[in-house]
Amino acid sequence: MAEKDKKEAAAEFKMQLEPSDKMTFTSKKLGEELTNNTFKLTNTTKDRCVYKVKCTSNDLFRIRPPVGVLKPNDEIVVTVSMNSGKVIPESGKHYFAIYYIKLADEKKAPRTAWADHKGEADGMKRLYIDFVKLDKEGKPDKPEEKKEVGKEEEKKDEKKEEKKEENKEKEVESQTQDKKEDEEKK
Repeated sequence: MAEKDKKEAAAEFKMQLEPSDKMTFTSKKLGEELTNNTFKLTNTTKDRCVYKVKCTSNDLFRIRPPVGVLKPNDEIVVTVSMNSGKVIPESGKHYFAIYYIKLADEKKAPRTAWADHKGEADGMKRLYIDFVKLDKEGKPDKPEEKKEVGKEEEKKDEKKEEKKEENKEKEVESQTQDKKEDEEKK
């Protein structure tokens, strides 16, 4: 399927998703302890549908239930968890992708329906994830300072890249000079 068609399919997500675009994992012990959140998926179509939820990192997240069936007007609350012992990622980098396909066969299990399905899903939507670690008072843990540290690290990385480029240029110049000297000797 062409990139344009994929975008159109994503735009045609006919189910209702709450929250609709972004969710936030918030905790005083974010990254240290298991942190849960939920989203609600409602089948607003006239068809029986099978949904599937995927994530950008199975090591970082857990989804329960990851697949299921929704009859017209049915809804499900999906619990998503950020696992413990993980470094808190940058907000907006990760997401949950919610897919669904229409399924007329009431006897077919959701996993089997997905395994047998060929082609693109009937609908797909990304639910982006933000991360907010709270301080002892329950307030967001000063993201400005973290951003400044991130900017400093970014500047250091840029300087390293510049030095690498300079070294490459010097090496090319040196090789060119060596070739000239070799040609002059001949």
